[in-house]
Amino acid sequence: MDSREFAEWIAFNGMEPFGDERADLRAALVSCTMANMWSKKKHKLKDFLFDFKPKVEQTPDDMKSLLKACCAKFKKG
Repeated sequence: MDSREFAEWIAFNGMEPFGDERADLRAALVSCTMANMWSKKKHKLKDFLFDFKPKVEQTPDDMKSLLKACCAKFKKG
C-alpha cells in the first residue's frame, strides 16, 4: 500500500467509519433497541456502550513495579 492509497483509506474511514469502535456502537444500538422493545424502562444507547478506559491512570513506574512483582511470583513457582 502506498501513501496515496493509505490517504484514501483514511478519507474513506472519515466518511464511513469502520473498525472495533464502530462495531461496538452497532452492537449497542441493536441491544438498546431490543431492550426498549421488551422493557417498560427506556434505556439509552450509552447504557450499552463499554468504557475501556482505565479507571486509574498508571505511571510508567507503577507499571514497572507491577511487572517486577509478577515476574518475581513466577520465578518462585
